[in-house]
Amino acid sequence: MKLNEKKNSFPFIFKKKLKSNKNNKVRIVQKKDDKKLYALKYINKEKCVKMKAVQNVIQERQLLEQIKHPFIVNLQFAFQDDENMFMYCLFESLLFIY
Repeated sequence: MKLNEKKNSFPFIFKKKLKSNKNNKVRIVQKKDDKKLYALKYINKEKCVKMKAVQNVIQERQLLEQIKHPFIVNLQFAFQDDENMFMYCLFESLLFIY
């Protein structure tokens, strides 16, 4: 099942696409219950393994979990399903970039 097919059961509303490349995608999403905006980064696990980027993704998540700074995106939560790994950062911390 692709991410597009999961949208109805997803606890987020998909908004604008921010970035997309061969490794990952970043979208603005809105949490359905509290209406907060998040930057959702999702990475296809199969592609990640093929590109030998697993350790990089693990290190990125660990780093984002530890850092709390007003000028660096702050990871709120992360999870994975059978196909993808998801990382959510509060979108407000990204506003100064755009």
